[in-house]
Amino acid sequence: MRRSLFLIFISIIGIEVEAQSAAGNDSIKSFPEKVIGLCEDILHVLTIERTEWESAIYPAASYSGRTGLSIGLMPMLRIKHTERPWTTITPSVLVSSKGMFELQCDADIYPSSQSSITAKAEFYYLPDDYYLPGNGRDKSSEAKMNDYQSQFSCDFYTYVCNSNWQFGFTSDFSHHNYKDVEGSTTALDDIKYAEGWNNGLGPLIAYDNRDDKLYPRSGWLLKIKYLQYGKWLGGKHNFGNYITDIRRYMAVGNESVVALQYYLQLTSNNAPFHHKSTFAGTRLARAISHNLKYVDRAAWLFQGEFRFPIIWRIGGVAWAATGNVAHTTDKILYDTHIMAGGGLRFKVFPKQGLNLRLDGGYSSRGEGAIYFNIREAF
Repeated sequence: MRRSLFLIFISIIGIEVEAQSAAGNDSIKSFPEKVIGLCEDILHVLTIERTEWESAIYPAASYSGRTGLSIGLMPMLRIKHTERPWTTITPSVLVSSKGMFELQCDADIYPSSQSSITAKAEFYYLPDDYYLPGNGRDKSSEAKMNDYQSQFSCDFYTYVCNSNWQFGFTSDFSHHNYKDVEGSTTALDDIKYAEGWNNGLGPLIAYDNRDDKLYPRSGWLLKIKYLQYGKWLGGKHNFGNYITDIRRYMAVGNESVVALQYYLQLTSNNAPFHHKSTFAGTRLARAISHNLKYVDRAAWLFQGEFRFPIIWRIGGVAWAATGNVAHTTDKILYDTHIMAGGGLRFKVFPKQGLNLRLDGGYSSRGEGAIYFNIREAF
């Protein structure tokens, strides 16, 4: 899911105007209020609020090295609940300068106060690059192809005895079809191996005492899940995928937050390349422009960020991270990537913590990336 360029433009205007006002220019002291009032009027037109639900629709845009510049539409729907978190559904449709077409829908659903469902459905066509597994210093493209992917993934949790512990299952059903493949023999064999269905199902356990699901200011989140992919589910290959995700949130003052995350992923040796472990992506290491540029059997990431308000609905983030991939766990700390960056946030609904976000970053290997998305990275 990616985001709205006109909101970024609004953000820049608001920040500049506030800076001038703070400098003591009395003649424009009322101008920030005028700009904010105009923005509120525009957002009011784009937002519909009812007793049981609220929705908004924005022009959407994104940029990454993998997809290029994308434009499209991003509606959002929130269903209000009195005794449980609100259900949030965010579809989008995007086309890009590199010829990508993407149709996607994310959903956080709360059937009751004791259960939750996180689901994602996606279809895209993308002229893409393939990279061989490993952590090489000069990761040049090993192949090019047109990738047609359809995917549905879902995590279902149920709480235990009104406590913070949750148990459930996780699932992933994905299909890849590659056309016009060009590359080395090794790359072509690996791409052919990855074609078709790969479907997984497995258990998960979580501990969650955060004060808010969308924008937590305090608490812990621990998630451990295991997916077993296999022919018994109609997939092409048998392999396993294990993930541990630990997050900590700490309030600083009245409105700022420090957030920390440790992420570990382990996969079987025979997993297709798009299911191998990685530390990159729009919600992980945001300084790598292609989320499959570094993949292998094991991956880890540690990142932290400082979230703070700026003006009106606009906030900022400063973040830093380190991570790596390796074929065996004893090599995973060698030649690690160090990354840092910052970003802007825009609150979609004034009374809820659902943010559009723009993140940019650079790595110790001279790489850089820009990501637009919805919801916090972690």
